[in-house]
Amino acid sequence: MESPRSDERITRRLRDALVADLVVGELDEEGEYWLTAKLEPRDWTRHLARQLGIAGTDGPGGIHDTLLVIVREVDRLIGRLRPTDELEEVCKELAHEATKNLQPLEVYATLLAGPSRWRQKKIEAGCRVASLSGQLRPILERELANELRRVLGEWAKLDFRKLGEQREEAIKAARANAGAGAKATASTGPRQPQTARDRADRLKMRPFQPPGRT
Repeated sequence: MESPRSDERITRRLRDALVADLVVGELDEEGEYWLTAKLEPRDWTRHLARQLGIAGTDGPGGIHDTLLVIVREVDRLIGRLRPTDELEEVCKELAHEATKNLQPLEVYATLLAGPSRWRQKKIEAGCRVASLSGQLRPILERELANELRRVLGEWAKLDFRKLGEQREEAIKAARANAGAGAKATASTGPRQPQTARDRADRLKMRPFQPPGRT
């Protein structure tokens, strides 16, 4: 697959979509960091993988390259996304484009890295090893399309212009809860500065939490 150019960029809308749940969900310096953090191509696919429930992009199987195909296509579409039946067809096309050229081992590796329910799918009894890829590829394409529909459906509902305001509202609500005796969510004391590696480690296997939801 085509590698990203050194100067390749994505739109601000997609960049915000990739981290929106972290901005609103992390009510301390962590969330503040994601409001303005510069994201590179590896970050794009790492955040997308997290939201899709895929465990990492740096291992074998070409998962980074697979998701990069989706990132580029979604970047062209995100301004027109709507939570309608049309979104289902869009996601099917995205999943097909992203998986159609995968080698058999890449198909298998991506299935293994996906949500546990992907690995619960069954193939035809008596399937020969030589035919395994033909059985697994449709499963991967279908399940990836389903996860994309879920994530892009959430993105279509977001008002990215008010992301900072949503964060402030979440902080105020958390402080109010803390004052009422609930466990404090917002940080009130100094924290050890986190490195980019620390943040990347925290994102591994982290489930997607739509902004504004608990």
